[in-house]
Amino acid sequence: MKSMTREKMISDKSLAAAILDLQRSLGSVCRDIVDESDEILGIKSQLIYPVGSQHMLDGKSDRWQIAQGVLRQVKTRVISLSEQYPMDVHADLNGKSFPTIKILKPQMFEELLKALITDAVEGRLAGISFDYFSEKTRNAIRNFIKSRDVTEHDLSIIKRDCVDTGHWTAILIFRGYFAHDLLSFVLQRKRWLVEYGLDLERCLMAVPYRAKGIPTQNSEFGHPDVAVLLTCMSYYYTGLSMTQVEDCFKILLKDTNAQDIYRGWALAGGLSDNLSSLDAINIDDQVLCKELVFPNLQFNLETIDFYLNQVVFPKEGKEFAKRLSASGWDIPSPSSSAKLLTTGFSGTNDSRVTLPHSIQQQDLDELLHTNAMVLDLILREENQTYIHGAGEQSKKLSVEELLSLISGQEPVINVLIDVGAQVLEATNLQLVQQWLQCRTDAKAAIYFDDRDEAMVLDRSGATTPLRISPLSGKLDDCLFYMDEVHTRGIDLAIPTGVHAAVTLGPRLVKDRLTQGTFSYYLFVFIN
Repeated sequence: MKSMTREKMISDKSLAAAILDLQRSLGSVCRDIVDESDEILGIKSQLIYPVGSQHMLDGKSDRWQIAQGVLRQVKTRVISLSEQYPMDVHADLNGKSFPTIKILKPQMFEELLKALITDAVEGRLAGISFDYFSEKTRNAIRNFIKSRDVTEHDLSIIKRDCVDTGHWTAILIFRGYFAHDLLSFVLQRKRWLVEYGLDLERCLMAVPYRAKGIPTQNSEFGHPDVAVLLTCMSYYYTGLSMTQVEDCFKILLKDTNAQDIYRGWALAGGLSDNLSSLDAINIDDQVLCKELVFPNLQFNLETIDFYLNQVVFPKEGKEFAKRLSASGWDIPSPSSSAKLLTTGFSGTNDSRVTLPHSIQQQDLDELLHTNAMVLDLILREENQTYIHGAGEQSKKLSVEELLSLISGQEPVINVLIDVGAQVLEATNLQLVQQWLQCRTDAKAAIYFDDRDEAMVLDRSGATTPLRISPLSGKLDDCLFYMDEVHTRGIDLAIPTGVHAAVTLGPRLVKDRLTQGTFSYYLFVFIN
């Protein structure tokens, strides 16, 4: 409402005055009550209110073509590093266009950045060459894209030789990627299908996820370069659908350079010689396309980039000229009346140091012991079992391997709590179906569907809501699976005495772990 008031001050002052009066009235008689205040009052989420009309991103196609060039070189460099240092860097393609990257030592990422900066200066990224600049200018460009702090000497050279050239946009984009850590943020701080991914029912760009497999309803990434990078990576990981590949061919047939573009697709996709020419492709031949051509192009970088450049970014690569923003810290702003306070509730006080300065956390005396009680439960002897879940060459376990590992444990594990969001590419139903195949002694499996309702999958393959199932209240010998979003705030009557496996994941903090596992007796950690 505050942001709307400011925006309407430009276009409709009378409406802005009415909104402001309403806001002041509410502030004098209402009280803010915030549940799960540690999440809602965090600064990681912002409300951005756009002002004015949309226009293409500054730099237009350069913004996404450079992103694609950088990611291609990241792929090459990371695979090379993983071969040289297999214990420090893991790069698993797993049939995708882009590897899943795990960098276990910070110095390895520094090596990656150093190599990418050299590639940028020497013209190996996105076909952008700085060869015609002098050695002194290239050194200044290197320093400019490498470090946030630039000397006056280097800055004067950059202004003299680069600002008025066609390379200036590329230099600024490289500076954002390397000096301002955008590439590090995207590769190391964001997990596909856990913190970002596609929601094609809403838009073609990547959107934030609030939990594994759960896109946020309305939010989007505020930084345009982050949005572009994550969109490229989302399509590289997800691949194109058959319909999207067909759309690529329809657009390609209208291009004057269609033969050369398709030749690049065929070469990268490993198509047979008889399909290496566009003349051999008839998109009306459903058998040919869906069985031989399209499957080879779904995870083809050339085809995916063509779709991104022709369909996704021309439609979605836009921004507003001005934006008004607010974060969770603006919720408990001081009221006009000192008696009207903001009241918040949270199951943990670990994040109290990050709360807004306008409020203070008041712990109840009768609950001060709960932190020590939780730690005592976690540190009990029966909770000390740990299993390092890794496949060959330290690769991440597949769903089948994970379930096989869990099913072979003693004592028997009937509950899988995926706090670490390790199960990414299988739905909840698919996972429990495979789990029942591994555990022939279990009579049914309990999981949560897309509507957040507890469901029962029985041996016949039928699914029934738990609330009306004959098994309700008779859950002994059943399997239970809680995906990441359902490890918090869920009331499920799991029988006493069962044992649980809990997954760990990157940047999993103590309060998130304890809220997901507080009620169980055995913790088998799978990393």
